[in-house]
Amino acid sequence: MRMGQLLLLILFVSFPSSGAVAESIPDALRRIQKEQNLEMPVSTVLEDREFQSRPVRESLRDYIRARQALAQNEPITAMGLLTSAISLDPSNEAAWRELAIIRERRQQYRQAHQAWQRVILINPRDLRALQSLGITSSLEGDMGETARRLMAWRLNDGHRTFDDLRPFHGVMAEAALAESLEILDEGDVAAAIRQSVHDDIRAMAQGSKPYRPNVDNWIQFVRALHQHRAHESAFDALQFGMLAGWVQPQARFRMLILAIGIATLFDDGQHVSALLHDLDDRGLLDFQPTAPGTTPLPEALFETARIFNQMGNSKGAAWLYEDVIEEDPDDVMALNNLAYYLLEQGQIDPAVERMITTAWEAAPMDSAVLDSYGWLLYLQDRFEDDEDGPGALSLLSAAHTQAGEYPSPEVLDHLGDVQYRLGDVDGAKESWFIASAILTDPASRAEAIGRIEQLQENLWGWWGSRMKDSAALYDLETGPLKRRLKLKLAALAAGRRPAVRETASEAAATAEKNETR
Repeated sequence: MRMGQLLLLILFVSFPSSGAVAESIPDALRRIQKEQNLEMPVSTVLEDREFQSRPVRESLRDYIRARQALAQNEPITAMGLLTSAISLDPSNEAAWRELAIIRERRQQYRQAHQAWQRVILINPRDLRALQSLGITSSLEGDMGETARRLMAWRLNDGHRTFDDLRPFHGVMAEAALAESLEILDEGDVAAAIRQSVHDDIRAMAQGSKPYRPNVDNWIQFVRALHQHRAHESAFDALQFGMLAGWVQPQARFRMLILAIGIATLFDDGQHVSALLHDLDDRGLLDFQPTAPGTTPLPEALFETARIFNQMGNSKGAAWLYEDVIEEDPDDVMALNNLAYYLLEQGQIDPAVERMITTAWEAAPMDSAVLDSYGWLLYLQDRFEDDEDGPGALSLLSAAHTQAGEYPSPEVLDHLGDVQYRLGDVDGAKESWFIASAILTDPASRAEAIGRIEQLQENLWGWWGSRMKDSAALYDLETGPLKRRLKLKLAALAAGRRPAVRETASEAAATAEKNETR
């Protein structure tokens, strides 16, 4: 297994920078602030404040009375006094701050946000304001302001303050900071901060911090991390939650399903593979049972790979298919699916050939396997049958026939390419036209989107959310093929040569020609 490779994910608080000397996280954040012009602005409001003026004194008096009202559990009275305090003295940071906190607790988030903005204008170093506004900026997608505010928050040790009334907020702020730094192309710094988040999540799940989690709050925490696009940290929370003693088996099952869904958003297969291999209760793998009892690990890995594929993460699926083959070298569809992925990455070697021919010998009538083998032979310039065996044309034609009433646009695209190569222009045009018609037909599109939507509903419907928008996912996945087909048909209509796929020998010749220019 490749578990040793997971050690490469572990990052320390110091990491290589572009210079010769390693940077600490604080040094890196100061550098980024300067390079990106993200320092917090300086404020002289407090310095200019006239503390002996009558309005200021009256404002302070109302602030004190508001605190007394809060102590007596009279928040409405307190808000009235705080409003009076800031009307008398708009520079009363303490009053704005207290008002923002009350608004947050009453879930009046828009008003809280406005109050925090006033706090930070008066005192740009206020940690609670920096944290709250940084989190809000992340949710709004303003990652520049997220970085500006949360870098200042962390450099002033905001991440070291544990608020037992808001136990998740510090972790969410660091997770949002990491994502903003990733967008600023500071991947090393982002990874180091993610490791800090990883450690904090583990401590919270294990009860090492003064907080006792429960399943409902923990899932809400995961949801918040997901909303901040901190998918790796959300996965960490689920993984550590599954291992915690306060989680019952049914909740562990839900956490596993949710972890697989979150992993499709960021993982190249390593994280979810390690989770499945390390799972002590194999019964939890039975998320799509074919029979009662424990699901074998190869089947669980394959089902997870299938989910990754359907959710548009083919790279992660390939890693998982490789894991399946390590556990069960005779798994036909894992061999086929991994080999086809490698073909599309430009890898044509004896290992890929062996995987595809092994799959074909085991399942010679399977449409997907026939397509993979036919496409391999196409790329190898073996278009027609010969003494060595079938050629691309007969295999791709068989793949289309075996698809029956649900023809595959991808198979038809491949078939059209080999037909054109062999001079059957009318046949190529028909194949490409049918493929294009399927992809542009509203009913076919709706049916395909419905299948993706049903998958998400079956797996994550209880969560009340979707990992990805099903329509956007379908359009993203089919868009390149749709455009290729359109260009090919347009070229035929104009009497030009369509851009059929280069074979391996043609691609090598093109590369050599480009190198000699």
